[in-house]
Amino acid sequence: MKLFSRILIWLVILVTPAVAQDAKSLRGVALVIGQSEYQHIAPLPNPANDARDIEKLLEDLGFDVTGVSDREAKKLERDFERFIEDAEGADVALVYYSGHGIEAGGENWLVPVDADLAAVETGGEGLVALSPLLDELKAKVPVTIFLIDACRSNPFPAGAMMKKEGKTLELGAGGLGTPRGFAAVESDSNVSLGTVIGFAAEPGRPALDGDEGQNSPYAAAILRHLSALTGNEFGLVMRMVTEEVYLKTKTQQRPWVNESLRTQLFFGSAVEQPGDDGLITGERRKLLLTIAALPTGQRQQVESAAAKEGVPIDTLYGVLASLGATDIPKDPESLGKALAAQAAVVRKMIDDQKALTQDDPEILKLVQSANRATGEGAITVARAIMKRATDLAERSRAAVEAIEDPANKKRIATAELFVKEGDLAALQFDAEAAAAAYAKAFDWVKTADLKLAAKYKSYEADALQTIGEIKGDPKYFDLAIPAYEKARALVGRDDDAVQWAKATNNLANTWLKIGERAFGDEPLTKAIALYREALEVPDEDQSRGAVTLSNLGIALNTLADRNNDATLYAEAGKSFAAALKLRDKTKDPAGWAGDMLNAANLDVALAGRNAEPERYDVAKDRIDQALAVLDPVKDRYYWAQGMNNLGIVLRLQGANKRDDGPIRESIKVYQQVVKTLDRKTFPFDWGNANGNMAIAYTNIGALTGDMAAFETAMPLFRSALEEVTRERAPLYWARLQNGYGMTIQVVSMMTNDDKLMDDAANAFRSALQVRTKEANAEDWADSQSQLAGVLSAMSTSRVDHQLADEAIAAYEAALEVYTRDKYPSEFLSATSSLALALQGKGILKQDDKILQQSEVMFTAVLDATSRDKTPVDWANAVKNVATIQFMRGTTVMDKKMVEQSIKTFDLALEEYAKSGSFMDRMMLNAMKGNAEQALGLFK
Repeated sequence: MKLFSRILIWLVILVTPAVAQDAKSLRGVALVIGQSEYQHIAPLPNPANDARDIEKLLEDLGFDVTGVSDREAKKLERDFERFIEDAEGADVALVYYSGHGIEAGGENWLVPVDADLAAVETGGEGLVALSPLLDELKAKVPVTIFLIDACRSNPFPAGAMMKKEGKTLELGAGGLGTPRGFAAVESDSNVSLGTVIGFAAEPGRPALDGDEGQNSPYAAAILRHLSALTGNEFGLVMRMVTEEVYLKTKTQQRPWVNESLRTQLFFGSAVEQPGDDGLITGERRKLLLTIAALPTGQRQQVESAAAKEGVPIDTLYGVLASLGATDIPKDPESLGKALAAQAAVVRKMIDDQKALTQDDPEILKLVQSANRATGEGAITVARAIMKRATDLAERSRAAVEAIEDPANKKRIATAELFVKEGDLAALQFDAEAAAAAYAKAFDWVKTADLKLAAKYKSYEADALQTIGEIKGDPKYFDLAIPAYEKARALVGRDDDAVQWAKATNNLANTWLKIGERAFGDEPLTKAIALYREALEVPDEDQSRGAVTLSNLGIALNTLADRNNDATLYAEAGKSFAAALKLRDKTKDPAGWAGDMLNAANLDVALAGRNAEPERYDVAKDRIDQALAVLDPVKDRYYWAQGMNNLGIVLRLQGANKRDDGPIRESIKVYQQVVKTLDRKTFPFDWGNANGNMAIAYTNIGALTGDMAAFETAMPLFRSALEEVTRERAPLYWARLQNGYGMTIQVVSMMTNDDKLMDDAANAFRSALQVRTKEANAEDWADSQSQLAGVLSAMSTSRVDHQLADEAIAAYEAALEVYTRDKYPSEFLSATSSLALALQGKGILKQDDKILQQSEVMFTAVLDATSRDKTPVDWANAVKNVATIQFMRGTTVMDKKMVEQSIKTFDLALEEYAKSGSFMDRMMLNAMKGNAEQALGLFK
């Protein structure tokens, strides 16, 4: 026991300003108990150490401390009685208990060293209940603090029960329980200013005892951070303790604290560690408080990223803290990418550290300090220490170059320091500094070791490419390309095939990323060539080959889609299939699922391009298999993307079969996607899913004639366009504008609302602002064709020759792209539409020559279709021929031609009865009725 010699405890009443000058010096007492040598149950090696060290800490802080150990029941009860009596008159009373503890019937019990099974079965007579001690102490002392390191697993035999007051109470399996009444601890006494109780683990959860001969994680955290109370309030410090235990136990244990303080509590100072250790501890404490304030979702993402890469969670939290609260990505996808990238950097640092050599003891000491700081998550301090190491090494450069024989070893050792400095800079998202450090490392070894030089130049390029991907800034890709090319030039394929293949693959990745964001084929062509070069190098464990094949497939598919190239589509399919053969579904389920979804996207493209509807079934099967692997919660984003792809396949299947059932199923799927990817967190994906849903409703309306489906689609399009903006994603935005225009056009026809025609035309014109022929000829032709359809309808309803000419010009523009060989289906559709536009112009001008030109085109389309293979296209062509026959007959007053049109309408109706939509049949019957009515006029 030590006499109270220093006034080092402050209380600040919360109802007054909490400033240091208002603080009052007070007296504190403490009881420290360590229970190790249990006689009848499992002994504990560490409580004696915990109690000894905590006792010294509290004495240094100015408490009047009573320390006891290995107390039997009666002695432990007397210890508490004396402490409670002696505590009267003190301002703060603190109890620290380390040993066994159990919970039964809502009460927590401290276990004396002589306790056995009888102590439990007799209603806890041989145990010490915690609640009465808490109540007695807080009645005498204004502030009471209980720190209970007694949350180990239940030490009594399985099935042991406590019999108390005629009831049989089950013992908790592990950990203590929430103290009775502690949800809002209050005291009737005017003396009490509040109570703090802390458990080493959450209620009901066991705590770890620590390595034998050391301290428990909870005690170690208290010892490290209780001295931080200088200038910090007690509750703040306990949050540091909580997060310290969470990190040191690798997320297995998290202390629990409950308090009802109506004061702010500050303890006095213990001597802080000097030098780098003090700086590390200081930054560590800031990090702990940052972690305490993080949302659960962000914590889970950090834990997942650290576990996946096998890196210390402390370091990854330090990386996140380096961003600052305002710069942490708000959406989980961006945060996940950033954490994954930085976890890979940490992994590389750990691997490189194994090879780090240094013969200068002063530099070696600095490196060790930097490593320790990095492990503690003190990245800023680590970076400053490593800067001192590289500065010291840099000053020795002249001396190194004067020594010929060991010079290369020194250069290599110094380069390793710069690599370490670069790694630390990269952890704080300082790409320029990281690249500069790697460049320095390269500069040091470029004459000493070409393989290392190539490796460090690749590090520089990797850092630039990774940050470019996270930030979406293409300048980093532009910087990465020459760095990768330099790395490939330094180490040829014959020198180090694996290193060369890695640099080649990563260079290809850079060109692919550029190609995905820019118009033109050249970047994608370069990427494809480089991937193929990388694949020429054998891959023993197949993992590198699977990744490269998958990337090659994406590049081929992207290029094929832009050029409608069947050969490239086939090559993409082979690449995805080869990747799936190499990919281990068990070891890398997410990668396997991604490859399946990529292959399914290829099937969907080919189903539409080649009129092979059976490929939709293949795509759906692939998507179903991928979704079975992805976890809707853990892999939320990728699962939702797979569901979105499923919705697309269902919609296309329904449209192809003229069956609204699958399309309605697709809407249910899109609704799940929208629910999973909420608008606030995933605005673009939410908008995209709403756009897909709008298209599905439009398809249903077209098939069934349900006006409500179109009315539902229109606000969905508008909502989607609020998030899928031209600035955010111009190509997606243009596609939605196109779909919106098509929906408005149909609604205008069904409601005879001529103003809506203008809105539809404006939507198509907006799309064409982005869909230029130079940027994407196929999309440009699509919008030209759609705009022409609206203009043609407007020209007829408004008897406007200029609009008719504009419609014909737009169709002719579309046909510049839609050639018969490359786009057979689109060619026939655009040709039919052009013929319709000519028909409208001929009617307006009552010009039979124009109508004859239109009939020739309709007949050519009919001859190019097959009733057996494409019945709907054939029926549409027959309808168009019938229409022009009717129009010509009425124009030149030829009764036989009108009679022939009715027979031709009947031929089309035969097929529409089997495969046409409601809208098709309704419109065709109306047209036939007009012909029959006109025939009556001849009679």
